[in-house]
Amino acid sequence: MLKLLSVLLLVPGMVFADALDKDWNLTVTTTGSISNEKTFESKGEARFNRLNTLTGYSYTYYYRAFSGRKDQNITYGVWQEAEAFQAYLKECNVDVPTDLLAMRLGLDKIFNSKNDAEVRNIVEELGPKLSFEQKIEFAAEMGGILLEGYDFSRADDGESSEGIVTLRQMIEARQNKSFAGVCRDMSMAMAHTLKAMGVKDAYVVGYQSATGGHATVLVQDPNNKNKTYNINYNYTTSTESASALSHLNQNSTLPSVGTNMHIYDADGQHLTSLPTHLGVLLHEMAGGKSGDLEPMLRSENSVGSVVLGHRSGASAALSAGMTPDGDKVLGLSGIYENGSEIIPTKLGVVLYNNKKDTNNYGELEANGAYFEIEQKVQTRPMKYKSDKGEVSLQVYGKINSHYNVTYSKAEGLTEGDLSYYGGFLMSTGTEVNYTTKTGNTKARATLAATGDLAKSDVRDEGSNYTPDLRDVTGTLAVTHRISSHLEGYAGMAVTARPEFGVQSRQEIGISRQTEKSRMSFIIGHQGQVAGSAPAFIPGSQNNYFFEASYGNKKNWSASLGGQCTVDNKKDCGVRATVTYKH
Repeated sequence: MLKLLSVLLLVPGMVFADALDKDWNLTVTTTGSISNEKTFESKGEARFNRLNTLTGYSYTYYYRAFSGRKDQNITYGVWQEAEAFQAYLKECNVDVPTDLLAMRLGLDKIFNSKNDAEVRNIVEELGPKLSFEQKIEFAAEMGGILLEGYDFSRADDGESSEGIVTLRQMIEARQNKSFAGVCRDMSMAMAHTLKAMGVKDAYVVGYQSATGGHATVLVQDPNNKNKTYNINYNYTTSTESASALSHLNQNSTLPSVGTNMHIYDADGQHLTSLPTHLGVLLHEMAGGKSGDLEPMLRSENSVGSVVLGHRSGASAALSAGMTPDGDKVLGLSGIYENGSEIIPTKLGVVLYNNKKDTNNYGELEANGAYFEIEQKVQTRPMKYKSDKGEVSLQVYGKINSHYNVTYSKAEGLTEGDLSYYGGFLMSTGTEVNYTTKTGNTKARATLAATGDLAKSDVRDEGSNYTPDLRDVTGTLAVTHRISSHLEGYAGMAVTARPEFGVQSRQEIGISRQTEKSRMSFIIGHQGQVAGSAPAFIPGSQNNYFFEASYGNKKNWSASLGGQCTVDNKKDCGVRATVTYKH
């Protein structure tokens, strides 16, 4: 009998020790690099998987034995219990890191807790003891457990799924083996847990996926300004890039096919909305510029266009473009501008095909229609002349709205799904222009406030759409004619955001223009000047950039641009555009 008992004790321990005789660090592999983006992904060999699946029986066996042996008169904290459990495992010739045991025990206790106070005590105890990367690992494992209780009925209700599902409700659902919560509820729970653990910059991102709306967690690495982590349930990726919008890229289990993203804080409140690289590209194909969507944004897309015709304010073009996120877009666009001095209106429509490689499903193909309208109301220029020159002043209000409808398919994800998403920006401002009497020097100054429209709480589909002040931006640009063909340029912009501090941009350049051609070259710098902001906010990274362009005045032009970051790690990207008017 004693011999049989000793065998039962030894065999699980031998299996457990053999399975754990590997590097306990999180395994990451590099995926494809496009332009200036580098992404790392977990491949299912994380430490929790070894503990939970490879040796789940052994873990349970040892923990039950340990629980029966420990002094029941002592009140253990999670970390203290993990240390005691680790000491017991070493007696059985099994070595497991304390942090991993503490995280596993912490999750076990959270999902067996009776109230929010118990959860808060566990999270606040673990926060100071875990590294930033371990907190990401903890949140991702929590997301995986919550995913087991995904409430498909709530997801199917769509806009009618009003109200908020709390972490407590999702925990009780797991205890009762029932279902509660969808992506937005679970992302909120993970972001809030990270915040309670001391992670300052944890956000929830809402976006248009290939199968409908989705939400994930986006976290700024406090030790690397250019690095962010994205947590999609228990699937974690990290991005290190000089491109702000590349940090918003969603390309794992539910790839993005949308044109803009909404950012919420760890309490679910809306902070800002930002375009995706695809949104910028479609906006450009519809006749816009990247600065229309975000004042600190410089386009990083490569585009080739052939303008097929232009008549009475209307034009059509065939374009092909690529984004840093890997979107390969072929689009046919139609643009109309009414040319009004007081109420200028611009309409743009792009019918497009987009193909991109995804991390999990091979190639994703999306056929879509992008609609955009820009409506502006402005005063006539109010002019004042003097012996030194002329000053003019204009006041304006502007609304930019767009709607994107896509039909997407990818093997293993969807055989064909229709999804739709929109965006709305409103701004008001003033513009002042000054020209010297000789006409050699010109200056332009603007001041504008921009707001967006979004649901007030990411968790509640029934919440009201509310306007938010996104930024206040001032710009100044000066040009001076050096000679009959040469002109110098200097400019600056300052953007203040309620939640993300102040960013600035400075640039200088020179251009040469003849009767037949024009060429220009600009270099500049942008970065954070007050407060703090995560890497996905345009202008927050310490970047240097350049742009060179050349074209004749008849039918074609080309440009080459790029940027490099000097924060923590040098990282560069380039873009090119070519336009031909038929």
